Amino acid sequence: MKRFFYVMLAAVALFGFAACEKDNTEPAAGGLTFYANIEDGESRIAMTQNGTVWNAAWEGDESLTLTPDFDRYFVFTNTTAEPNRFSCAMAGVEALKSAEKIYVFNAQALNSVNSAIGADGMFLYAETAWKENISLTASSAMLHFDSEYYVTFEAKDMFGDGNSGRLSEITVAAGTSVFVPIFAGNTTLSYYIGGKKCKSMDLEAKAGVVYELGTLAPAGDTPTPDPTPDPAGGVVYLVPNASWIEGGAWFAAYYWDASTSAAIKMTDDNADGIYEAQIPSSAQGMLFCRMNPAYQDFGWNSETETDRVWNQTADTTVGIAPNNYFYITSWTTGEWNVAGYVPETPAQSFSLAGSFNGWSDTIMSYSKGIYYVKGVAMEANAEFKIKDSTTWDISFGGGIATINPNHYMKVYDNGSNIMISEAGTYDVYFDREQLNLYVVTAGTDYTTVPLQGGGGNTPAAGSFAVAGTFNGWGDLVMTAEGNGIHSAKGVNLIAYDELKIKDAATWDISFGGGITFLNPNNHMQLFEAGSNISITEAGTYDIYFDSAKLLLYVVTAGSNYTSAPLQTENGKEPVQEEPDVTSNTLYLTPNSNWKGDGARFAAYFWNAAGTNTWVSMADTDGDGIYEGNIPVGYNFGDNVIFCRMNPGSTANTWSNKWNQTEDLVIPTDGKNHFTVKEGAWDKGGGTWSVK
Repeated sequence: MKRFFYVMLAAVALFGFAACEKDNTEPAAGGLTFYANIEDGESRIAMTQNGTVWNAAWEGDESLTLTPDFDRYFVFTNTTAEPNRFSCAMAGVEALKSAEKIYVFNAQALNSVNSAIGADGMFLYAETAWKENISLTASSAMLHFDSEYYVTFEAKDMFGDGNSGRLSEITVAAGTSVFVPIFAGNTTLSYYIGGKKCKSMDLEAKAGVVYELGTLAPAGDTPTPDPTPDPAGGVVYLVPNASWIEGGAWFAAYYWDASTSAAIKMTDDNADGIYEAQIPSSAQGMLFCRMNPAYQDFGWNSETETDRVWNQTADTTVGIAPNNYFYITSWTTGEWNVAGYVPETPAQSFSLAGSFNGWSDTIMSYSKGIYYVKGVAMEANAEFKIKDSTTWDISFGGGIATINPNHYMKVYDNGSNIMISEAGTYDVYFDREQLNLYVVTAGTDYTTVPLQGGGGNTPAAGSFAVAGTFNGWGDLVMTAEGNGIHSAKGVNLIAYDELKIKDAATWDISFGGGITFLNPNNHMQLFEAGSNISITEAGTYDIYFDSAKLLLYVVTAGSNYTSAPLQTENGKEPVQEEPDVTSNTLYLTPNSNWKGDGARFAAYFWNAAGTNTWVSMADTDGDGIYEGNIPVGYNFGDNVIFCRMNPGSTANTWSNKWNQTEDLVIPTDGKNHFTVKEGAWDKGGGTWSVK
């Protein structure tokens, strides 16, 4: 047959089976044969999948999967010569004869296709008793029609939405040869076009029958064909989740236009769990509220009535039919979709936090793997990060400090704060799987924006160099391979040698990482002015730079770099070895800026002899003051820089530094306590005092 899909009543456990032979014309000993026919001699049941009409006409060389229970299944095949005869050469299938029910599934995936209403427009399954000849019985009927308008059908117990004994409806988009599955049974079926009832009919729907409705036309005034409904008015529906229903809450739709605003109490007249309200045509925006039942009238929380509004969604536009059903997905988020939609449940909840909201949580909505929040007003140079909505232990920041509007960038676990370069109202999208962050002007299609490379400067073609600790930060000029690829081959590196890609003529333009530690035989995304990159293992490597995509490849010499996978998280970090220290202690009090994001702190020392080292600092007594001892070989009068460090790494390196003080001289007058100036970030000043 071309296709014959069924709804499975429970999951099939695929174990305890042996494969059947293909194209067997005669059953082997102990095997079974049956004839498959649609009841009453019918050979066709119409249905749709992805817009294509299929039927149940057997054609030969096809398979059916039968299961008498959910522990076993049996594959039967037929032939072109006898397409209705299905045979299976499998020992032990006599158990099928005693089965009370046999479930029939499509053979391609060896399980059933999810064919509930809304998923490919199908709703058919077969449930048969074992007989000499198996009869595949349909339990649904089909409506078949043409329409150049959106059509809404209304009936009792017909659309598989659980509204037993009550009216329910389904809205179908315009099209030719449209099939709508319905349950078999007696009902009064009505249809509406443009919000007006066009016709009602008594329907005695029989299973396996297609009912031809012809061309459905509007009644009275003719609406615009294939209309796009007015987004500023009409009926909106609220589908609360289990949390919103708790406590006997009632619901309100709050709307506004250029000059007025008002709230409307939402009602569920047919007790189907879906609430509705009529929004006036002047409405430009709206939100939904979960209201405390102790208050019967709408009102916002005040100093004396702090719990009047229990929960509310973010501002949204008015839903456009048929996407005028708002599904609540968390305490503060939801999404518009069609009737009968089942919202996806994300594995994790994320929020947007930044200077624009006092670093609190603006919960992100979720759809099809993307987290998003829309209409966020930000000032120029506002900072933000993506974080777990319940904790700061998980957050994502940038490999570059600044993003321009209408760009996207790679983000990293425990990356730095991200700064927006221009003031505006933005939609922010976060792809958790790809670790992409998109910031676009409100209403812009985020999938069309380019990657943010950094400051926007581009070196001249062929003038790239590798610079790092392996060559004293000099220029190892790369060879232009063509198509934007540049290479430096046979480079000897020791473990944790650092490097960057730069313009061969200047340090004004350089490219570094959003991650610090790169494992060999991987590639990574680079950013203009990114951090130094440490190669975690010693070896001789070929280094490739894709100047068009800003990608860095470091592979074992002679290897094919194009097969190196993308690395998005830090590789193996070095073991941090603290130096021997003296008994002389320095103290650091970071300001409120420096304390954010779970930062840790370290001190970098150097002296006139040209030596340098790092010392980690800790707040051992929890008083907010961090201590670190001066290392052996260093004295008062030598130099120190206090640094705010990335907590995602234990290594004290410049690549892991987030912020720093100026170059400081350790006082010789007994002052051993440095306080970072409030509001400062990098080299913003501070004062020495005696601790």
